[in-house]
Amino acid sequence: SGIGGPLLAFANMVQLTSLKLDANSLTGSLPANFLLNSRHLENSIYVGLSNNNLVGGIPAGWSRFDQLNVDLAGNMITDIPSSICSQTGWMDGAVADFQCDAILCPSGTYNNIGRKAD
Repeated sequence: SGIGGPLLAFANMVQLTSLKLDANSLTGSLPANFLLNSRHLENSIYVGLSNNNLVGGIPAGWSRFDQLNVDLAGNMITDIPSSICSQTGWMDGAVADFQCDAILCPSGTYNNIGRKAD
């Protein structure tokens, strides 16, 4: 339901700090050039992509974000690069405590929010 097709990169949306596309029909992989020209790489950015049909890994290039809060629960994400698992500002600082588990539950595990949190 809702918006379908591949996730756009929004590469030229330089002021975007919040994007809520949860519970749509987005397909394909996460674009490596997502928010490429953002002027807010050091600031908190929220991206809601839960409950779509996204597949593959989180691109390593996303490690350019200092404070990304990304909800990917309910997709088929298969890989989170180690460079992202060390981004201590991600997920409101939860990555500093829980590494990759703060972004998504490990394969074969589940909880109601799809990631480890306090």
